[in-house]
Amino acid sequence: MIPLSAQTNQAVAMLSKLAEACAKDTEASASDLAAAASIEPGAAREILGQLEQADLVIEGFDAGGYRLTREPTVMTMFDVAVVFEPALRNNLAGIARAMRPTVEAYFRSITFAACAGSCPTETGKTGEEADCPRSRLAADNAGI
Repeated sequence: MIPLSAQTNQAVAMLSKLAEACAKDTEASASDLAAAASIEPGAAREILGQLEQADLVIEGFDAGGYRLTREPTVMTMFDVAVVFEPALRNNLAGIARAMRPTVEAYFRSITFAACAGSCPTETGKTGEEADCPRSRLAADNAGI
């Protein structure tokens, strides 16, 4: 697990509250967002300012409320964390080093025997039956 800063956790709590407001087609006030994050209103306004600069929230129209700038279904934890976690912005080499064991384990799990034994071209298998690691890898890479 990656430890996140207090500001990131507070921003996540605030965006969660805003996602609830979005579902109701309403806004959330700065004081409601501060309460959701268990912080003082001044600290909440500072975080909201950073979220506005990152184009994640916008000050709304109803007496100083806030709204998300896009649907919650397309907003991710990365969108929030990159605002408050300098390592995510500035240390791509460090992130790559941290991910290396997972990536290495994934590639080590794909054997050529598994490819040959489940290749749709060679075995005539289709659908879920054709669980070829090479095909899965190609499908994973197609989404990149």
